[in-house]
Amino acid sequence: MKKILLASTILVGSAGVAAADVSFSGSAFMGIDSNDGGATWNPKVTASLDVAMSGETDGGLMFGADFSINPMGFASGASSPYLTFTGSDAIVSGASVWISGDFGKVTLATETVFLGIFVNEVTLSYEHSIGDFGVEVNYEWFSAAWDFELSYDFGDYDVYLNHNSAGVTGLGGNAAFGDFTVGLDIGDISAISTTWEITAGYSMDAISVDVTIGAGSAWELAGAYDLGGGAAVEASFDDGGNYSLGISMTF
Repeated sequence: MKKILLASTILVGSAGVAAADVSFSGSAFMGIDSNDGGATWNPKVTASLDVAMSGETDGGLMFGADFSINPMGFASGASSPYLTFTGSDAIVSGASVWISGDFGKVTLATETVFLGIFVNEVTLSYEHSIGDFGVEVNYEWFSAAWDFELSYDFGDYDVYLNHNSAGVTGLGGNAAFGDFTVGLDIGDISAISTTWEITAGYSMDAISVDVTIGAGSAWELAGAYDLGGGAAVEASFDDGGNYSLGISMTF
């Protein structure tokens, strides 16, 4: 991650000193993939530049914003719902702007969602933690949908309960045992047989393996080998014969 301290934003006065911090990070992938059961394959190439900005007022109020810049990539079955700049291959994901203090964190974020047509949805979110207990509430402006989640972190494991405006209640949890991790998610407790999912992971030195199984005999196997310096060889395969293979990069 690259960071730049913007000297022009340093304010010096009788009330104190404030500084703004701008951080850059990035990710990329090159390889092949298939989403039609392996009948055909295509090259897969993606890249993203992530920008995070933050600052603090003289009174201690934290504030910031985040967004991503993505050049046009390609993957099997891919389509871009993002805003495209005329005459440029660059696309920009929705912005997230927030303020944070002892009261918690309030965020206004935009993202492109499909509501019959692709529209830019605006989501208002509130997050707060009291010790190991956490709460998050989200409201989507145009669809008028809402959801909330309650969570508790016990250290090596955590549990959560969520509910949304459609009347769906879900729950789950995660646990870590040394190099192993396991997780359980039930998307709808009124339809457990069709909404459950179990994940398991193992990591040792440069090797990591993740397995996901779910309702309807669904499963996915993914593995990675860390090459160091932010690069890794990654592969995945699922019950439908779909796969992905390539090199991921983080900057």
